[in-house]
Amino acid sequence: MTPAPKKAAGKGDVASSTGAFDDARAILSLSSGAIFRMVDLHVHTPASPDVNAKWKDAKPSDVVEHALKKGIDVIAVTDHNSADWCDSVREAAKGTQLAVFPGVEISTSEGHLLGIFDPKTAAQTIKELLIRCGISQADFGRPEVLASGRIDEIAKKVEEAGGLAIAAHVDQPKGFWRMTEGSRTRRNQIYASPNIVALEVVTAEALEQFRTLDVGDARRLPCIQGSDCWPENSDSHHVDGIGGRYCLIKMDDLSVDALRQALLDPALHVCLASQTRVEPSAVIEGVSVTGGFLDGQRFRFNDNISCLIGGTGAGKSLTLELIRFALDQQTPAAVLPNIADDVNLLLGFAMGDAANVRVLVRKSGERYLVERAWQAGEASDPVVYRLGENDVELVDGPVHLPSFLPIKGFSQGEVIEHAREPLARLSLIDDLIDTDTERSAIKNFKSQLRENAKSIIETRKKIENATTQVKELPGIQEQIKALSRFFEDPKVKGHAGWYKEKDAFQNASDQVAELLGAIDEEFPHPDSDWTIPAATPNTEAMGKLRRVEEDIAKAKEKHKSAYHKDVTDLMKQIQDLHSTWKPLFESAEHEYQRLLTELDTDGKGLASLSQKLNRLREKETQLLRTAKQMDEKLSPQVKTLEHEREGLLDKLQTARRAIRGKRTSKAKELTDRLDGRVRISVRGDADDRAFIEALSAIRVGSHIQDGEVKAMAKRLHPVPFVKSLLTQDFDTPAQESDLAQGVFQRLHETIHERNRLGDLYELQLVDLEDGVRIQFAVEEQEYRDLEALAHGQKCTVVLMVALAQGDAPLIVDQPEDALHAPWIEEYIVARLRGDRGARQCLFATRSGNVLVSADAEQVLAMDADAHAGRVTKTGALDRFETRELVLYHVEGGREAFERRKLKYGF
Repeated sequence: MTPAPKKAAGKGDVASSTGAFDDARAILSLSSGAIFRMVDLHVHTPASPDVNAKWKDAKPSDVVEHALKKGIDVIAVTDHNSADWCDSVREAAKGTQLAVFPGVEISTSEGHLLGIFDPKTAAQTIKELLIRCGISQADFGRPEVLASGRIDEIAKKVEEAGGLAIAAHVDQPKGFWRMTEGSRTRRNQIYASPNIVALEVVTAEALEQFRTLDVGDARRLPCIQGSDCWPENSDSHHVDGIGGRYCLIKMDDLSVDALRQALLDPALHVCLASQTRVEPSAVIEGVSVTGGFLDGQRFRFNDNISCLIGGTGAGKSLTLELIRFALDQQTPAAVLPNIADDVNLLLGFAMGDAANVRVLVRKSGERYLVERAWQAGEASDPVVYRLGENDVELVDGPVHLPSFLPIKGFSQGEVIEHAREPLARLSLIDDLIDTDTERSAIKNFKSQLRENAKSIIETRKKIENATTQVKELPGIQEQIKALSRFFEDPKVKGHAGWYKEKDAFQNASDQVAELLGAIDEEFPHPDSDWTIPAATPNTEAMGKLRRVEEDIAKAKEKHKSAYHKDVTDLMKQIQDLHSTWKPLFESAEHEYQRLLTELDTDGKGLASLSQKLNRLREKETQLLRTAKQMDEKLSPQVKTLEHEREGLLDKLQTARRAIRGKRTSKAKELTDRLDGRVRISVRGDADDRAFIEALSAIRVGSHIQDGEVKAMAKRLHPVPFVKSLLTQDFDTPAQESDLAQGVFQRLHETIHERNRLGDLYELQLVDLEDGVRIQFAVEEQEYRDLEALAHGQKCTVVLMVALAQGDAPLIVDQPEDALHAPWIEEYIVARLRGDRGARQCLFATRSGNVLVSADAEQVLAMDADAHAGRVTKTGALDRFETRELVLYHVEGGREAFERRKLKYGF
């Protein structure tokens, strides 16, 4: 069972607000792994003699200052055949956000070559390289002096010295592409050199040229851009040119090894400034836990892919479940009860008597901190803070987190259940469409239909009672006729008019009293206010609209009060008339009794007979009034209510069809996005389980068998089926279901005998959920239903659909447990790489495909003892220590991996 929510701390809880702010800042202080950094790998200083004269006297700090001013994160100092300024610029950047890679631009007979070295590399190492390349110390800084060797040979020496070789400005006169125009063979040899890791291009045209270049079997070299400190319309290098051109390179570790790895996978790690980069609209930035198994732990996630690794019981699954718990989007118990129970057991054990979870999220450029507490097995309502520069502000609640920050989560085993459970499978589509309007309408129509059913049942009960009463009327009228012959005297006959007047007063009083009781119905309260927004572009117009709303409320109360007064005055008039008439009636009644005594000469007991006749006449009048009410009010009222019900049912069905239309449209969109590998379609009213359950409950006592119930649910729809039972049309459902009419007659009789008419009307509101048909292309143009696939294939297809669209953060706990291994790389990894930036993904995993092949930007290694779990290391795969941990947890260690490499013959 899901824990009952407890109320959260109020707005005035200053301690909680302060703690929330400190926690958020502490999370943000942690590294988020590999991120895109603005990088300029071609920066000149006065160590290059061809710099602008105005820059001859520049200082190393000027280089740093200009780079930071342009927003550059990383520069490489690459002077012509010189490393003289590398150490000094690096020293000047200490204490700033700027990372400095020492480097050099080496002149060769086939074009300039950039050599980029690790930030820790001393300039002396580069100088020794220059000497090995045939450039003497006396020629340091002279761009016209050429290295003794071809460009690819010099690149190899750069590589041997620990650096990266990048062909400089290849599309310019001193770039190798232009300098080898006369020899296509030589040009291709240089391009295919294993020691050149990238090409630097200057123009957009060149970028397109090298993107579409036919390279045959050679690897495609990534293109980067650097400023060359060459401002537009300039004839020399100048400090103002720093950052004039740059590229975005995704790195965590600021090392030459990290740079090398980025250039080896440019599709994910290199982006030129002119290229459009996709970023998720909402991300989970981090988590902080206080209390329980993960007490004191803070996690920082990347905007793209973050993977939790570690041994069994280290807290990986728990971390993901805490995020879902805090964001109030746990496994739905109604759909997947077993998994929901397992998750709650995990939370109950891991959070102990008291724990607090804070999740830092970013949405549309703003940061929020969501806080949720667990105490003595009960969960508080989530609290949402908006994070400012120096404090946090409590967002007025309650905030509906599934709408505010939706996520798509799969607990351990949940992917498997999505493959099995139709309603869970339907959620794959529903998570991508907005059906709030339709669902709200359905809820409203159902509420109205329940009130309508209640009114119909009550009115029919009144008609039934009235019919029973009116059956007495003929007998009463016969008795009146028999008694009336004893009272033939004109004076006695004339007294009957007084009773008619008495009845008229009673009738008038009843009708006016009914008017008074109906005043609230004549002036109904609206279901909700107009929800006029407080802060919009047209504040003045909204203010006037709000005043109109207030005036309507005032007018309603004003006219209601006036109406009530008028009707009350009419009632008083009737009462005053009755007060005047009553003494006259009593006098006439006294005279009438005296007359009966005079006429009763034979001792027939006329006075007693008169009393009986009067009672019978009063009863007759009452029954005639009942019959009239039944004919003129109750029967038309039932017809009106039934007509109203038909309209509401039509609206209910229209709203349901609108949801189905959105699902169908999204299914087609997903099919297109999955390139035809997966076909998705929506089948209307396919899930009859709720109908079977409701029929099974209502048929009790009718001796209708389970098979007959299933046949009804399979072939009949609740709306027309219930209508047939209400009108005792047993033939129509019998024909549609191939069941005997007697089955439906017995059901109808049982419902009425056991007073279950309300349950019958409720049966009409049962939802027949749509079914989602998912098919996978096992061969070209040959599709197989999900149910016919192997277990692991089913789960892989489900995850493919989940990844296909949507920008909500995706949280998956150990997906490889359920996936078809050959398809992970082919379909899952391909999607994760192809849609990079579209959405954030958080995985707990032991899969090298998910973690390494998909290239996680952040890896969080976890460890635990019997009492507590902890994060031991975080970082991207471009960090040596991260790779070692991945080797251990994913591959079983370096030795095991080397054995596999040997066996595979790599």
